[in-house]
Amino acid sequence: MTRSLIHEGPQIHDVLEAANGPTIVMWALAACCVVVTLAVYAVHRRQLKSRLPRSSPGRWWTLAIVAMGPVFALTSFASLFFPRVSGVLGVARSFSESLAVYSYVCLLLHKMGGIDGAVAMVRRHRQEYDKYLATPPLCCVCRPCCCEVRMEARLLSLCHKMAMQFVYVVPITGFLSLWVELESDRCIDPEDDHWRVYDTLEAILQITDVCSVLLAMWGLMIIFFASKGAIRDFQPGKKLLAIKLIIFFGMIQSSIINAVISQRDESDPMFFTGATAMNSWLNIMLCFESPMLALLLKSGYPHEPEEYLPLNAADGAVGAPAAAGTAKAYSNRYGAIAGIPGIDTDV
Repeated sequence: MTRSLIHEGPQIHDVLEAANGPTIVMWALAACCVVVTLAVYAVHRRQLKSRLPRSSPGRWWTLAIVAMGPVFALTSFASLFFPRVSGVLGVARSFSESLAVYSYVCLLLHKMGGIDGAVAMVRRHRQEYDKYLATPPLCCVCRPCCCEVRMEARLLSLCHKMAMQFVYVVPITGFLSLWVELESDRCIDPEDDHWRVYDTLEAILQITDVCSVLLAMWGLMIIFFASKGAIRDFQPGKKLLAIKLIIFFGMIQSSIINAVISQRDESDPMFFTGATAMNSWLNIMLCFESPMLALLLKSGYPHEPEEYLPLNAADGAVGAPAAAGTAKAYSNRYGAIAGIPGIDTDV
């Protein structure tokens, strides 16, 4: 779909000239949804920035997560009028998702007092040896034959790195895929060797992207299932659902829209035909769903400062200074990524 839009997609003047009554109504509804999303995000962001200490690691990670709402809304709305750059806007959406996933992993570890604190907490609530690797999306089907592994700092550190690579791989593979598609347009003859090279490169990039997603989700799920009992009051499931629900909706509705449009021979009366129609309907649906995403993020990530303190420090229990020190060391080590500075502070 992206290749045909880059080379043959309509320009903005074509989109505006072809607009009819139903099209304008859909655009107006999508614009209203975008405005609602931006309003909810603005209120939520102001609450987070005013209530959470500037030096809190949880503040930066939470702001990175809640930014998904406006990013999805604005990029989807812009794709309606600029179909030829929808590939670049899609990369921006994917990067926002990857940054949210990584920030969620950092938030879980921070809540448990860093990696060392998380290891001790998981061992207390579960056991030292367990089938921690038997989690979705890779190993849930082989749990009966999966061996037990020891919960230790090395395992959680590896899961953290599995989530971190997602932030780097997504934009790299996305922009490389766009470059391959642009370069392949120079090959007129499909039998040309360069054409086959570009097809091979595109397949490799797609496989790399899928493997990156699976590794990131696997690392996230290992930490999630290992820690959900220890930090039940933190509602990690609700926070994860707020991030991933619109992604699942997008995957399902993309398949449905593709199946419906592929069975139609005539031009769509609202949004051209073929890849352009699919791109338009998919982005219209994302615009309609963006207020739900913003509200889920606002509900899942409240602005109460106690929500983001390490568990021992939030409870005021014995060992709170140790937890604070661990959180400080964890913040200094893992605070800097994708423009988020390292934070050197006491919690």
